[in-house]
Amino acid sequence: MKNPIKWLIAFVLSLAGASVMSQPSSFDKGVFEKLSFRAHACTGFVNTPSWQCTNVDVPAYLMRASDSKTMVFIGHGSEGLNRRHSDYAKRLHEMGVNAVVVASWEARGIGYAQEDYAAAAKRGGDSINQTLDILSVATEMKNSPEWAQTDFGYIGESMGGVTGVQLTRPYLRRAYSQLYGRPPASFRAIVSLYSGCNDRSVKESFLPTPLIFINGDADNLTPPANCIGQVSWMNERGGKAEIVVLPGQVHGFDGPNYWRTWPGENPSKCASITDDKMITLISTGKQYPATNEGYYQMRHDCIGMSPKSSLAGNKGDPTTGYKEWTKFFQEHLLN
Repeated sequence: MKNPIKWLIAFVLSLAGASVMSQPSSFDKGVFEKLSFRAHACTGFVNTPSWQCTNVDVPAYLMRASDSKTMVFIGHGSEGLNRRHSDYAKRLHEMGVNAVVVASWEARGIGYAQEDYAAAAKRGGDSINQTLDILSVATEMKNSPEWAQTDFGYIGESMGGVTGVQLTRPYLRRAYSQLYGRPPASFRAIVSLYSGCNDRSVKESFLPTPLIFINGDADNLTPPANCIGQVSWMNERGGKAEIVVLPGQVHGFDGPNYWRTWPGENPSKCASITDDKMITLISTGKQYPATNEGYYQMRHDCIGMSPKSSLAGNKGDPTTGYKEWTKFFQEHLLN
């Protein structure tokens, strides 16, 4: 054996991977109370003639804590619900926090949105719809006597992390009010895990809701550099964002699967800035019309430029990042 140390390291890692992969990876519905809320599936651009919405019923899964003082809503990524989301809820329950997992893809019959993001968006499978779902569920619960005095937080991963940013954009809160005829609930703290930080608008502003990005420095699906730039962009426009970058971690560092090849499209080169007329792709400077067609063409082009092989998953510890986000909630939601 030429290098017994390397062989031993590889062997230990393979055991860790086998241990993680042998655990159930599906969402543990059995530990939740299932609820249902009225919502909408929308397509097109908000506040334009292309914006069209239809009614849907969104399932949500509640894990009750010992009191009703705090509640955290959980948003999933493009893969939909899996074990990580029930694990988030269990950790929050241990902290004495009520947890609600919102099943946006289940409401729309979507499986894995990352296989074709554009096709999923045409069915309401994007972060804007997920944001409206979260606001719908949170507002309806806030308007009930049981949760009227409860403080709300949010945690989302990947596309659900993008939803965390969307929750701080006032124009989407206004879009909710126009759809539902009532003001939306507010959030005291937001956690965005390995989020894509791609979409910016020259006219946008942000609420001063404390928000933390937690990214891995080896993530080439949602590179931390994009979110480092997003922190400055948000804070210059009224936001209150910060970022923690975890050494050696790839995309989905707390996922139910050990490191594996990402099975979908890679949007890492898709950071863009939109004005009234054009969408500018930051990586190339190329411009596209600020329309549905222009946006989908931009996404097609930038995904074509992105790396074709990416790793995603945990490195043997599916609780990676928990220390950081539980501390954040302790400081901004529980105190």
